[in-house]
Amino acid sequence: MNWNELLAQALPGLGTALLAIISGAGGSALLELFWKPRQERRKTAAILMADILLNTDLLLLQAHARVKSPNRIPDDFNMSLIGWDSAAESLRELPAGLIKSLVFLYNRYRYLNATAQNFGQSLNQYESLPDADPRKQRLQRNLDVYIDVFNTSLDKAIENGKTILPQLLTLSGVKERAEAGAKLRDYAKDVEKLLSDREERIRRLNSP
Repeated sequence: MNWNELLAQALPGLGTALLAIISGAGGSALLELFWKPRQERRKTAAILMADILLNTDLLLLQAHARVKSPNRIPDDFNMSLIGWDSAAESLRELPAGLIKSLVFLYNRYRYLNATAQNFGQSLNQYESLPDADPRKQRLQRNLDVYIDVFNTSLDKAIENGKTILPQLLTLSGVKERAEAGAKLRDYAKDVEKLLSDREERIRRLNSP
């Protein structure tokens, strides 16, 4: 009896055995082994993608806003870390190279938040001191450094996010759809409105 004949005889039995495994507890274990990691990977990628999309949008707005206010960091500047915190337990389902890139990106988000906070504290100290105070010069230098590293980190975070997002899109299984008549966002116009609204809120707070 040759191998072809042996295989022909064995196949029906293998099919029955496979059906029995899939129908029983073993089947559940196999499905979980192959299906669950895939589902976790898609869910994790989708959560991180939504978070990074939000942060990148905010960074692009700030990049446009700094044209008019190059020496300021908004008091309400804050990068979202919700995606990272939510997906921390399932990051292992993602490719190792992508995990490394995500770690760098979210560390940059944290650094931007810390820099914005330090800038605000130093600015408050600077504005509270009289012009003749020698500490004011040192604080001015600190403010300049904070602005420089903030803007550098902001640009890098935008580029990092744009590199990572297509990878997350592929892993998430989310399908891109081009909306009919959709237009590119006018960031300059949005920034004008944000700055105008902020000035109006400040004016109302200071009005008697």
